[in-house]
Order: sequence, then C-alpha cells, then structure tokens
Amino acid sequence: MKNFRFTIGNKILGGFITLILIFIIYAGITIFTVSTNSKLTEKNSNIIKPSVTAIKDFNLLIIRSKMLVTNWVYLQSNEADKQSLVTIHEEEYPAMKARITDLKEMWDEER
Repeated sequence: MKNFRFTIGNKILGGFITLILIFIIYAGITIFTVSTNSKLTEKNSNIIKPSVTAIKDFNLLIIRSKMLVTNWVYLQSNEADKQSLVTIHEEEYPAMKARITDLKEMWDEER
C-alpha cells in the first residue's frame, strides 16, 4: 500500500464522508423513531382511547342506575324512573358489556 498522505483534499473528502455517515445514521434513527411512534399512535387511537371512553360511559351508566334505584325506593310512584331503570338493565347494560368485552379482546392481543 502506498503512503497515504493527508492533503487538504483528502481531509475535506474525509470530512464530507464523515458528515454523510452521520446523516445516514440519524436518518435511520429518525425512521425507526417515526415507525415506533406511528405504531403507538395507532394503538392509542384504536384500542386505548375507545377503551377509556367505554369505561367512562360504563361508570356514568352505574351512576345513573344508582340514582334511579334511589328514586325507586324513595319515590315509588315515579313510573318514568322505574321504566328508565328497566331499560338500563335490559338494553343499555348488555350493550355496554358487549362493547367492553369486544375491546377487552384487543387488550389481550396487545400483551
């Protein structure tokens, strides 16, 4: 191998090659980060946010049910509240349970 000399041209070439390698490495890191963030965003929008919303709706359903049960006990002549409670127990609760159960299956897939 010949004697390699660090002339100004070789130093400039070495500097450019170093910069290009640094930019390539940063581009790879950026692509990896964007890919990871994209997957997390998709999981958040498709699984986590709907699950949190469903659980909050379920809590509101429980609060409404408690209120209607209290009304049933203390205001026995109020038929509208009784019918609302029956509707919650027969229609809204099973629908909410099915919705949360469907979302729960996606929770198990993410483990």
